[in-house]
Amino acid sequence: MTKCIYNSVQLLIFVALCSISAMGQAHQPTAPAPPANPSPQSFDLGQLDGVDYANNFFRLSLSIPREWVVATAQRRVELDQQVKKMVTAEDQKQLTKVEESIERSTTLLRITKLPDGQPNNAQFVLIAERLGSPSMKTGLDVIEAMREVMKGTNFKVEFIGEVLTETLSATQFGVTTVKVTSPVGEYSQRIYVTVKGDYALEMFFTYLNDSDLPSFAGIMQSVKFK
Repeated sequence: MTKCIYNSVQLLIFVALCSISAMGQAHQPTAPAPPANPSPQSFDLGQLDGVDYANNFFRLSLSIPREWVVATAQRRVELDQQVKKMVTAEDQKQLTKVEESIERSTTLLRITKLPDGQPNNAQFVLIAERLGSPSMKTGLDVIEAMREVMKGTNFKVEFIGEVLTETLSATQFGVTTVKVTSPVGEYSQRIYVTVKGDYALEMFFTYLNDSDLPSFAGIMQSVKFK
């Protein structure tokens, strides 16, 4: 069985997007996607220079594996739009929560180990999501919100072990690993989330084989905040 890899509340986008491209489903041509919703303030999508990514808005930098494939801005928007068509829920209120999370989210960076459509792929995605509630103050809060949002949808998310905290570059992240059973198959995700101002900054690594985890570890070891 070929599998996909890809996206959040606040982690939902990538739980769903993964099912489109990283599991190995071929990319189907689509009509031109509409531009992403404008973000408040002078939102910085960031710049990728070779293997080095920098985002001035979040004062973030990281490095990506040299041989990995970077998705274009157009492709990122296409995937975001397709998520809405994939997710269903038992009631309309739950589905509305999912759709609102997607609308609040902007994909800053998406890379895959192999080109889209290849089997046994792996994917790293960086997302900024405007917080939907002032009560969300930490990455742990955001992850708990994700757990609630996914209930009753056609994406079954199983948390593996406890949700933990980890400090990178003097910044505390909520960290968890999940197993997702989706309409396109099963896959695993390693998720890091921190809160920066009015945004949740979310990093998703979607994978099928544990042998790809060292690549993600290398990315996270490179994360720096100014």
